Amino acid sequence: MTSQIRCISIHSQMRNSLRTEVSCKTTVGNNFITFLISGTVYNDRIQSRSSLFTSYIFTMNRIKQVLLLLTLCVMASPVWADRYPVNFDKDAMNTHQDRILKSISFNGKSITVSSSMENRRMYYDLTAQVFQAIAGQEVKVKFNFSPGWMNGYVYIDQGNDGKFSADVTSNHLIQEGSDLMSFSNYNGYNSLGKKNATTNTLAMPSFTIPVSLTPGDYRMRFKVDWSNIDPGGRVDASNSIIKNGGAIVDVTLRILPAQVTVSDHSIGGRILDGEGTTLQDSYPRYQAITIKADPDAGYLCKEIRMYASTDCNKPLAVFDWHVIGTDGTFTIPAQLVKDNLILSGTFIKEKEKDAEDPYQLVFIDEFNLPDGSQPDPTYWARSKRTSAVWSRYISDSKDVVFIKDHQLVLRAIPNIDRSKDNIPMLTGSVDTWNHYSFTYGLVEIRMKTTHHQGNFPAAWMMPTINKEWPYHGEIDIFETIDNQDMAYHTVHSQWTDIKPYHRSQPVNGFYEPQRVEDWHVYGLQWTSDSIIWYVDGIRTGSYARSTDATAIAGGQWPYTTPFFIRLNQSVGAGTWAAQADTTFTYESRVDWVKVYQLKTPSSIPSVTAASPSSSGDASYYDLLGRRVKHLSPGIYIHHGKKVMVK
Repeated sequence: MTSQIRCISIHSQMRNSLRTEVSCKTTVGNNFITFLISGTVYNDRIQSRSSLFTSYIFTMNRIKQVLLLLTLCVMASPVWADRYPVNFDKDAMNTHQDRILKSISFNGKSITVSSSMENRRMYYDLTAQVFQAIAGQEVKVKFNFSPGWMNGYVYIDQGNDGKFSADVTSNHLIQEGSDLMSFSNYNGYNSLGKKNATTNTLAMPSFTIPVSLTPGDYRMRFKVDWSNIDPGGRVDASNSIIKNGGAIVDVTLRILPAQVTVSDHSIGGRILDGEGTTLQDSYPRYQAITIKADPDAGYLCKEIRMYASTDCNKPLAVFDWHVIGTDGTFTIPAQLVKDNLILSGTFIKEKEKDAEDPYQLVFIDEFNLPDGSQPDPTYWARSKRTSAVWSRYISDSKDVVFIKDHQLVLRAIPNIDRSKDNIPMLTGSVDTWNHYSFTYGLVEIRMKTTHHQGNFPAAWMMPTINKEWPYHGEIDIFETIDNQDMAYHTVHSQWTDIKPYHRSQPVNGFYEPQRVEDWHVYGLQWTSDSIIWYVDGIRTGSYARSTDATAIAGGQWPYTTPFFIRLNQSVGAGTWAAQADTTFTYESRVDWVKVYQLKTPSSIPSVTAASPSSSGDASYYDLLGRRVKHLSPGIYIHHGKKVMVK
């Protein structure tokens, strides 16, 4: 090994003392090793201090001005000049044939790490990317690593000292004060001290941001490695991080103040706290806030616009009167309470409401029945068991579908007695098939679910005429899986699900981070040429009818006939959602279901009154989606279009 030595002496005179600092830098290969010795001359002596040296005292007779050149080079216990070191060259490439870290996520926010097998690095400095949190907040991280084997580790440099500590107790828990925050596997256990069923796991336990962190920026490290807590990466030859094709990613963690301010800038009314009092000076960040619209006499609230205080040009969200409660209350979802907020209510005169809102409420069920009741049979019936994943365990048991606290409870429970039904679980599902269906409108469902591996709930719509899936279509208003804080919205058809598959022409599915354990209003606006998804009034995706004749002929737009609503709590089979935990009770709740349709039909052609039953045509429906056998004068849906029977 050859070393190139460079020594620098810096001196300054201050009154009767002289402070001298000497930096000795040695270059070894591509790495830099730095030593710092600092000393101060007090009249006739200099005191030198260093962690690398014992104390040296030099006696000097009454020197007032001295130029001290000290060359002192020691090769012992070197300190890396590079902050946040790793145990390999940071420019090293990943040479493993099939392993790639595609992205990392923190509380639902994702950062792309590598998008191609040709550009895979071992270390990524992504500190320009910022994750945000508050001290004391419980957070969840996720690695999108292919093929999925290996283990995950997360660190936060709490002291901002340029390195990460990593200490684990004898019972497999993280040592208090350690910079190690969470790990999926180390010596067969995860960071909760639980023994893993398999060591090939990247399932990261949630962890709490240390309460001691003050607002500011901190270095955060994500590592994919094999059973090793060293933040620099495993180095032994048989299982090194390089040989195994792991990766290390550094990002910035921004700790925000724990509170946000909320101010009201409304005219014609005001926004109050949920209790009907003046808004508080501040509210906890990342916690839902219940507010109440309080209109002046003769006015009502049309919508509430919410802005970040740093940008008043584009609203973060717009909540219209379809999602605002009849008493004027509305709960701002926790994930939107991340900045100081400005609320602006739009209040209009009551007599202007009909002109302002083109929709009318045509269906509502708020499940206002006694605890233990079954949902209203006027609207709902139990779905039937089939061989499909979502319906393979459907049961008529009252333990999987019932009313509690004016909410519809849907469960998937362990099947304790298999003598009557030899399946491992019983799941609940209800739908409005043969009770209520409609063509075009605005659907809103307030719903929440429970995290757990194998979780697979859904709120979706199917056509009343459905001889063979997916030729007549399927519209998924909301789905989620497993422990994910993610809401999925999808359409299915011959065009998207039968070879050669046209799922990107246009894109048929969307997803966005949502804390699905919290209440959300999942909405769908369906017209003759588009489907638009909303969550809490915020548009999240859309799917349009194609203008290409080939696509239409190929079944791209079957969404022209009446559809019914289905709500279910299912469990996965390992194909999308993970295998079900047959010892766990899964639960989703629905607060209400609403359907709106346009008040004034436009461009309605006239048809001659006829009896569909006598003509063999039974495809007439009233505006509530009910099939009509004998027509009387009025407006109906016929082959996906409104017609007027005279």
